[in-house]
Amino acid sequence: MNKFDYSSLETISFSELKDMQISYGDLYWKKANGKFVKVLICGDQVDFSKLAKFEKVTPHLFIHSVCNKSFVKKGVEIISRLLSSIDEIERLRLRDQFILHLGPVFWKGDEQDSILSLVLIFQNSLYDIQNSFEEEMESNAFLYHKRSVLSSTLITLFAMASGYTHGDFLKDLFNVCHFFDYSLSKGELSVEEPKHIEQSRKLFIESKFYIPKNKNLSKLIEFHHELLNESGAFIGSNLEEIGDLERIVIWIENILPFVIEEFSSEDGQGYLNKILNESKNQETFVDSSLRKRLIAAFNMEEVELEQTA
Repeated sequence: MNKFDYSSLETISFSELKDMQISYGDLYWKKANGKFVKVLICGDQVDFSKLAKFEKVTPHLFIHSVCNKSFVKKGVEIISRLLSSIDEIERLRLRDQFILHLGPVFWKGDEQDSILSLVLIFQNSLYDIQNSFEEEMESNAFLYHKRSVLSSTLITLFAMASGYTHGDFLKDLFNVCHFFDYSLSKGELSVEEPKHIEQSRKLFIESKFYIPKNKNLSKLIEFHHELLNESGAFIGSNLEEIGDLERIVIWIENILPFVIEEFSSEDGQGYLNKILNESKNQETFVDSSLRKRLIAAFNMEEVELEQTA
């Protein structure tokens, strides 16, 4: 194993950390003897209250970034304009512009970046859940929380690609998806238990950590377990009678592993292309019509886009 080059670390101020929701790299504290100690793993939630103690002994921490911050910033700018637009045609143009922005890395694979960059674009644009939720999940269901961040990102992105562009809807969808496995934070249930399915939606509504404008989206918290084990043991709906959104939820929930590996600076290369091309073997969840439409959306080479302020 190659020895890590600590000289590649960048300084990061505590004011930057206060505004950070998810760490875009491994975070280090440099001790007085010059030794570096890792204090946060790339992709973890940033709880500043746990980092504040270092502010008393050092002017800054160090970070090994895996993300392209300018790429994330531009993505956030496009999504923010889309969310605030009341014109459907403009939203579709901004959706296409966003997909083109992702293309060189996540579709064509011509450039390198981290999957975490994609996650951060959505997290920085759409996340609006009370901090208490993060504390519960981090304490009792850490692995599922990390997975929910990626799952919410992919579901919302593919929903956009399939035609959903209304700002309130996308915001609700992204935040509600974080609660798919919320009941596991109580430490009493496992993902295999049918009671977990019932409890997650009930606990989400009772918690009031996030109150969606589109109330019906909370049903996805139960529905996402559909065919989780490919046998329909939990909810057995007729897949021929469900819509694109439900298919996307079932599909993403079935392809993502329960344990998400650490993000790297290159794991985003061609990532979306790989997911969609592998989906041809998963038509139980995503039918050929939806798959073709999603691939067509990401296959855009050039789209004339009106410049927006």
